[in-house]
Amino acid sequence: MHLSFIEFIKNKELPFYNFYHLTGEDHFAQGLALKKLVNKYIAKDLLEFNYNAVEVSKGRQISDLISLILSYPVFSDHRIIYVKNAVDINKESASNLVGALKQTPKENIVVFSSENVLFKNDLDAFLKKNSCQVKCALSDSDVAEYVKLKLKKNKTDIRPDAVYHLTSKVGHNLGLLDVELEKLIAHTKTGGHITKVDIDNLITQNTFSKIYHLSDFISKRNLKESISMVEALAKEEGDEFIYTVLGYLNKHFKILLSIKTMLEKGAPVNKISSALGIRQEYYFKNCLKQAGNFTTDELVKFFDYFQKADFNIKNSQDPILTLELMLTSMCKIHH
Repeated sequence: MHLSFIEFIKNKELPFYNFYHLTGEDHFAQGLALKKLVNKYIAKDLLEFNYNAVEVSKGRQISDLISLILSYPVFSDHRIIYVKNAVDINKESASNLVGALKQTPKENIVVFSSENVLFKNDLDAFLKKNSCQVKCALSDSDVAEYVKLKLKKNKTDIRPDAVYHLTSKVGHNLGLLDVELEKLIAHTKTGGHITKVDIDNLITQNTFSKIYHLSDFISKRNLKESISMVEALAKEEGDEFIYTVLGYLNKHFKILLSIKTMLEKGAPVNKISSALGIRQEYYFKNCLKQAGNFTTDELVKFFDYFQKADFNIKNSQDPILTLELMLTSMCKIHH
């Protein structure tokens, strides 16, 4: 069975599965899906004996994990074993693990999580065939639905235009969004409506949202605003945060280059977002717009700038100055 995150958390009559696979980059959403399973199948006073979380790392033996999977529940109808970072299980270990999974006691639930869907090993094939797969990557409509569900649970409502306004300020990271929702709920009277004014009064634009908007300034060749934002981020977060800015820009412009390349090869727009695993409609539409502002050669050239900036920072050049010089080069390029 394949379910979206929203389908999973809304479903009150989900049939029992021995295996679950939580995929996607939103770790907070994965945590909420796991919490739902734990709350449903294990009593709080028996968690210590019947819930185990194992974080997989490369090179680590999985004998302890196999032992847990084959262990029976203690004074409980079920035991849950949570396996984090399943993608790091090597090919040999995956084969041994699948052998154990085939012998899993019928009472046990094994939950795997990974950012990527494909491991390309025996475990991947086993989970595709035998697990309930929950995609923890949220589209714009999924995020809006989550906001409404959480607020309804707290007897609060939100005006439709305010939902988009909230996500434009906070972004689609469910963990950050959840924190801001708690703030808004506390501020709003029971049965009241959250408005755009409430959001503006209580929520400041989140740091990663600012970095995202930095890419917009670059695509518009707005050097002044680009440098201003970098200086503001450095002031708020410290010079070391420049590495995060550089890493984000590198990742973001790789997406733009992929979009540009696929468009030039004649790929339909509606297939590109799916191929790149982009679930947020607003983000994808903006990426399409930004990609149209650059030639392929320009986008390729940017990665020389990223590499050079990274090298200079690591060799003790002032990080803010380094990024400002890089932005100057990016904003001066013309079609």
